[in-house]
Formats: sequence, structure tokens, C-alpha cells
Amino acid sequence: MKRIETTVSPYSILFSDGYKNILEYWRGNVAKPSESEAYTAMMELANNTASSKCSYHKDVHDAQFRQIVTDETKPFSQQKIPGTIHMSEYDMGKNNFAYYDIDAANYQLSTNNSFIIK
Repeated sequence: MKRIETTVSPYSILFSDGYKNILEYWRGNVAKPSESEAYTAMMELANNTASSKCSYHKDVHDAQFRQIVTDETKPFSQQKIPGTIHMSEYDMGKNNFAYYDIDAANYQLSTNNSFIIK
């Protein structure tokens, strides 16, 4: 339910600068952090896993649980007209109900490791 710096899970854990530095070390781009720096970075990352410190993506949660049992749409956020409706804030719901896209995929069904495109 949680992943680091992502938009595809209900909760996104924020990177810390210390953890970014460890990743850069593993990639061979920076010098090895000290044991103390590495410990501090990993503990900060562990603290960032608390749900209250994560970014919550209600649309992912909605797609995983509500949308699989209903065709009902729900507003992503309250909109005021006139105004700007950002593309990321359209209604939540299934293709052909909340939105229309000819390139929609159903990742719950697969055959021979290939996904079915509707």
C-alpha cells in the first residue's frame, strides 16, 4: 500500500536527502556515506513511512476498491465554474463513465504474460 516517491500506490513515502545520497552511492556517483550518515538517513526514511507523513493518492485507492464493484463516478475535488479544471482532477471512475479513452487497459486480466487491451 506504500511505495517510495510514486503515484501508483495509495500512499507515497517521501525521499529524504540522506536516502537520495545512499542511492547515488549505490549507483557509483558519490562517495560512501559514513555509518552514522547512513543510519540517520535510513531512520529518517523509516519515520517517513508513517501514513500521516505520506502523500495520499485517493484516486489510486478508489480505483483499487470502489471502482471494481460499481460504475458510479465521484468527483476528484469540488470545482468552481468559471475556473480551471486541471486534467488530474477529473471525476474518479471507470472508462466510459468518468472519462473516455480508446487506449484503456485491464491489468487484472492477463494471458501468457500479455495484458488485455479493451
